[in-house]
Amino acid sequence: MSAPPAAPTKQETTLAKLTPTYTREHPFPTRVLEIRALCGAGSEKDVRAIAFDLTGSGLTYEAGDALGVYPENAPELVHQVLALKEATSEEPVVTPESRIVPARIALSFAYDIMKPSEEFFSMLADFAGDDNEQLRILAEGEDDWLEGRDVIDVLQRFQYSRPPVSEMIATLATLQPRLYSIASSQKAFPTQVHLTVGVVRYNLHDRERRGRFRSSLAAFQSA
Repeated sequence: MSAPPAAPTKQETTLAKLTPTYTREHPFPTRVLEIRALCGAGSEKDVRAIAFDLTGSGLTYEAGDALGVYPENAPELVHQVLALKEATSEEPVVTPESRIVPARIALSFAYDIMKPSEEFFSMLADFAGDDNEQLRILAEGEDDWLEGRDVIDVLQRFQYSRPPVSEMIATLATLQPRLYSIASSQKAFPTQVHLTVGVVRYNLHDRERRGRFRSSLAAFQSA
């Protein structure tokens, strides 16, 4: 018969309490170590190898596991949303975590400006310039016109709707993390995790579109 496992020491118990567990709700703030192009000049595709620092995270993984990455919206898109509503960018907005932050911070890190929500359309309709515009807003929120459109497209189309900026932003969908298959081995890179990511760029509805801008990131291991 084997002996029962030894009880953890006081020091081990203290360290366990002090070591954070990083999850979807409490992601690890990491930094980008390297971004390297994998495609040659002139290639139709733009694929990048991205390395993140996991030092101090306690995260472990195997090749093929998924890593969740929280993105941030491109600064120029955030500026355009606020400019369309003639906002100062400092209006207080309540985030999904019930924190109060300036509008520019909320739009950068907390809310999705790529996919207009039903609540967003309802808010615009409530503050429409007239009854006809209200009907158009409600109709096009459920119409094929919305396909591929983002918040900027909608605000440009319905410029006479004037909802309070803070309330309007709070109706947007929450910015969700993206899950990527891990492309590295922790045996080879003990304090790093690598992803292989395709860069998104295309033109739609007379506007250039691209993937979200990422400068600082928060990551967690997907269950």
